[in-house]
Amino acid sequence: MQPVLRTGLCVLLLGFAVLAQSPDERTLARYGVQPDAPSLRRYLRSLVPEPRRADRMRMLVEDLGAPSPEVRDAALRELATYGDAAISPLRRAAESGDPEVRRRARTLLKHAASHRRPGLLHAALRTIQARKLPGLVPEILRVIPHARDSFARTSARRALVATAVPEDVPVLLRAATEGPSDARPAAFLALRTVDREAARPVLARALEDSSAAVRAAAARELAEMGD
Repeated sequence: MQPVLRTGLCVLLLGFAVLAQSPDERTLARYGVQPDAPSLRRYLRSLVPEPRRADRMRMLVEDLGAPSPEVRDAALRELATYGDAAISPLRRAAESGDPEVRRRARTLLKHAASHRRPGLLHAALRTIQARKLPGLVPEILRVIPHARDSFARTSARRALVATAVPEDVPVLLRAATEGPSDARPAAFLALRTVDREAARPVLARALEDSSAAVRAAAARELAEMGD
C-alpha cells in the first residue's frame, strides 16, 4: 500500500474511532480520563481527600486567618494545589466569621471555578453506569456527599447500583448504617439491588432514624421489596 493511502486510511480509522465514542467518553478524553475502572477510580479519588489530607486542609484553612502574612500566603498557595478536593472546606471557610479567612477562601474558590472541568463528574458517573464497571463502590460513596446538585447525586446513585456486586455487601452495609446521611439512601438502593436479605434488617432499623430523608429512603426501598 502506498504511503499516502496508508496515511489516509489511518486518519479515516481514527475518525471512526472518535465517532464511536459516546459523548461522555469524549468528555473524559478531553480531560485525560480513560473510560476504565483504574482511571475513573483515580479521578474520583482526586475529588475527595483522604482523612490525612483532609486534616491538613482544615489546618491550612485556619492558617488563612493567621496573624503572620507569610503563614497566610503559604496556606493560600498550598490550598491552591489541592484542586477540586479543597472545594468543600473552602466553601465552609467562605462563610467564616473571620473576614480574612472569608476573603481568601472566596479568592481560592474563584480560582477553582476558573479551572473547572465542566461535565466531567457527570460523564464519569454515566460511563460507570453504562459500562457497569465493577470495583468503584467506595469511591462513589465518598463522592456522593460532595455532589453539588441533584443531577450529580442521581448519576452517582445509578453508577453505584451499576458497579455494585455481591462482594461489595460489607462496604454497603457500613455505608447504609454508619455513612453520611447524604450517602445512605444510595447505599440502601445498591444494597437492596445486590442482596435483598442483607438489606431488609438494615432498612427496617433505618425507619427509626433521626433523619427524615433517611427514613423516607428506607421506606421507599422496603416498598420496592414488597415489605
